[in-house]
Amino acid sequence: MAHACLNDNEPMTTSSALEAAHSFEDLNLAPELLSAVRELGYTTPTPIQREAVPLVLAGRDLLAQAQTGTGKTAAFALPLLHQIRPHANTSTSPARHPVLHYLWFEMMLPGALKRIQPDLFISPDAYNSLASPFRNLLVIHDLNFEHHPEFMPWKDRTYYRYFSPRYALKADHIVTVSEYTKQDIINQYHIPQEKITVIPNGSHEVYQPLDTSRISAVRQHFLEGKPYFIFIGALNPRKNIARLLKAFDLYKDLNQTDTKLVIVGDKMYWNREMQNTYI
Repeated sequence: MAHACLNDNEPMTTSSALEAAHSFEDLNLAPELLSAVRELGYTTPTPIQREAVPLVLAGRDLLAQAQTGTGKTAAFALPLLHQIRPHANTSTSPARHPVLHYLWFEMMLPGALKRIQPDLFISPDAYNSLASPFRNLLVIHDLNFEHHPEFMPWKDRTYYRYFSPRYALKADHIVTVSEYTKQDIINQYHIPQEKITVIPNGSHEVYQPLDTSRISAVRQHFLEGKPYFIFIGALNPRKNIARLLKAFDLYKDLNQTDTKLVIVGDKMYWNREMQNTYI
């Protein structure tokens, strides 16, 4: 296994090192990353970026030291983003990866906000930008990752547990959906209660009960006219999917009914228990 050590006072040279990069293009990064860097207004890599990026791209283990503000995070984030491109999410849903979260909220979003000069930045999904100088309103639905970190992959829960309290402290005001979560935020992150407002979840007026004929038509189209229970939401352990499936099996056994269970949602943190119960 190859190792390397960088220090901003003692630049490292290796037999495989390229000539000093005068621009980000010289670092052989993907075009979409170069475009993002240009959009942020950066043209010349810093010393730590010039030396670290080629080594990370080459798969070297690296220990680097540099002063705050010299671009260490980008020195590691850019080559990592370059390497995970083949595994990028190609669906219509946004990619949910901690490295991408950091790149967007701390490197790209501040520049975008500076261009439009908003009166208020509203984040409906609990993310914030620690680098943005603009007033912001944060919406936090729950802190499930604080109470059940085992329900998330390591990289995701590490990101949430590190950044979420910092996001909450940075927010000018916080909106949450229940008194329970408000108290949870106060207790977990020591946020003053006057900084948090409870606004319950609601629904748009477009959602209206269907008439009897439409209900029958939908039931006939999807379920051969059978009655059904429906679950809508992301399929992850904290939604209790495994017990839902077991409970439905028990209900069927006890009642000898032809009722169906309809589950609507994408797999998110799908685990072995859920898979085995489903089978």
